[in-house]
Amino acid sequence: MSIPNPYLWKNYKQLAVIPAVLILLAAFFIFTRGIPAGVDLKGGILISIQVDGVVDAALLKQKLSAFSKDVEIRAFSGPAGSGYEIELGTSENLAAAEAGVSAIKEMDLELVRQEAAAGFANQSADKAAAEAKVKDIGAKILEETRRVLALSGSSRDPGTEAHRAAAVAEEEFSTARSAYTQKIMAAVREAVPVKAYSLKEIGASLSKFFFSKIREILVYSFILGAIVVFLVFRSFVPSIAVICGAVADVLIALGGMSAFGIPLTLASTAALLMLIGFSLDTDILLTMRVLKRTEGTMYERAYGAMKTGFMMNFAAMAAFGVLAGVALLLNVPTYYQIGSVVLIGAVADFAATWGMNAVTILWYAERKERTRAGFK
Repeated sequence: MSIPNPYLWKNYKQLAVIPAVLILLAAFFIFTRGIPAGVDLKGGILISIQVDGVVDAALLKQKLSAFSKDVEIRAFSGPAGSGYEIELGTSENLAAAEAGVSAIKEMDLELVRQEAAAGFANQSADKAAAEAKVKDIGAKILEETRRVLALSGSSRDPGTEAHRAAAVAEEEFSTARSAYTQKIMAAVREAVPVKAYSLKEIGASLSKFFFSKIREILVYSFILGAIVVFLVFRSFVPSIAVICGAVADVLIALGGMSAFGIPLTLASTAALLMLIGFSLDTDILLTMRVLKRTEGTMYERAYGAMKTGFMMNFAAMAAFGVLAGVALLLNVPTYYQIGSVVLIGAVADFAATWGMNAVTILWYAERKERTRAGFK
């Protein structure tokens, strides 16, 4: 079956309405519903359990409400068995204790530097200043250690030596966190006949680190992509069109994540990065065909690029659609998130590239052609 060339239509510029509508829908979902964050980025505990028989989800939630105000329970079933995913927020005391342990580690490193400075100082004034800093930092470590021990529910004496106190704070926090997860699993077993389980815990400090790095990586990806595209085309409009296509893909994919409840995690972020690369591929394919080649008319070249791009999009949708489907059946959240995000992004890329970007590039090529004809 032969698909007619849409770029030969008189009003082909109206193709840009399709990606515009998708972008508006994505913005609506993002601003009204937000994008759910996974345990990787907000911190907390994710427990996957396999069970035999029927489970009283209300009783399970009641048991776990003593540990966290935010408890989510999701049922799943597949060839591997049926069970539940339980997501709990981070304990406020343990989150505060974790932040305290991180602060103590930084102070302990600074204490080592100041002790070295005091040991190697030649001038008495420099030595006195370094020793004063050592005393001050040591007092702060002891004070913070006592706070961490209180938050961890420990009655252990931190002693008077700062380095030892720092080690005690880390040990007691690790013990308290381990005991906390054991209590949670004991509560789960009281309410559910657990056949098998897996537990994933992400602390508040680590989740904040992941979130900040994800933002940096996404920003750097767009900046580096923009630099490479500008070096290739040396023209403002095509370069902006290519980058806008990548932005549209990511924005529509985020809107789909919001609409379908797909959480933003390390796995789904990796899928978003794949989308940026995929979008640059198809947009550069279109731009190179229309602006750099000379066979046929510009509309025929755009149509030829669209047919090639369609096969690329279709292959991606088929492969990642199968991945998402299998992962959903087998309850593998990481693969489901990657597959579903790329599937949504591939659909978005087809609309954005051959609707918005193709219209922009053809308009730019038409303008250049009229300019050359005017000079002649």
